[in-house]
Amino acid sequence: FATRTRDEWVAELAGADTCVAPVLEIDEVVADEHFRSRAAVVEAEHPTRGRFPQTGAVMAGMAALPDPVPLPDPERTDTADLLAAAGVPGERVAELLAAGVVA
Repeated sequence: FATRTRDEWVAELAGADTCVAPVLEIDEVVADEHFRSRAAVVEAEHPTRGRFPQTGAVMAGMAALPDPVPLPDPERTDTADLLAAAGVPGERVAELLAAGVVA
């Protein structure tokens, strides 16, 4: 598989009656009409960083999420406690928080 790109493999296998689909990057998912038409992409609103697209919950019969989806106040989250409970070392939690990977 290392000899070809993802898209080359999809093109090769799609015409051969195989069950194949590309693994999309997040920016590709939120731009994909298939996902958008199924309300699988929603707008979220961060209290300080503004609006951005993200994947939404997709479950049969589920009501649509509000637009924009409100995010919790990052000053009031328990992310550090949850990561610690999951076994993530404190110094790694601090790195993730400082890098903005988690809030």
